[in-house]
Amino acid sequence: MLNLVVHEELLSSTPHSHFPVQSEQTRRRWLKPLQVVEYVVVKHNKLEQFRDIMMQRNGPAMHIICNERRWCHSFYALETEQVWTHHPDYPGWNQLHIIALYPEAPFKYKKDLGHGLDRASGITFEENMEQLKQIRTMRYKCISSRL
Repeated sequence: MLNLVVHEELLSSTPHSHFPVQSEQTRRRWLKPLQVVEYVVVKHNKLEQFRDIMMQRNGPAMHIICNERRWCHSFYALETEQVWTHHPDYPGWNQLHIIALYPEAPFKYKKDLGHGLDRASGITFEENMEQLKQIRTMRYKCISSRL
C-alpha cells in the first residue's frame, strides 16, 4: 500500500467561528451527521478581511444555525498557521471548515444562513456570498469520517 502525504499543517481556530458542542436536541438524533470538509483558498492580501467576515458574520450565523435550526451539529473554521509538507501535484489551501451536517442541510442552508447573517450583522446571503467570491475560492469539498 502506497502512503502519499499530500499536506501537513498547523491549524488554529478562527475566533468566534468554532462550535464543537451543540444542544441536547441536536445531539440526540439516531443518525450521525456527515462530516464535510471544505478546503478554502483566501487571497493572501485578503486574509484579515476573510477573518473579519468569519468572526463578525459567518461564525455567528453558524452559531445560530447550530443552536436554533439544528441541522448542523458542529462547525469548525480553521486557519493555516504553518505548512510543513505539501505535495506539489496538488493545489493548496489556507483555510479549512469542518462541518457536521444532517441530511436536511442542503435544503435549509441558504435560507437559514441568510437568516443568521441578517441577525448577526444585517447583511443578506447574496451580499455576503458576493463579497466572499471576491476574496476566496472553494478548492475542494468532501465527505470525511471522524477519527
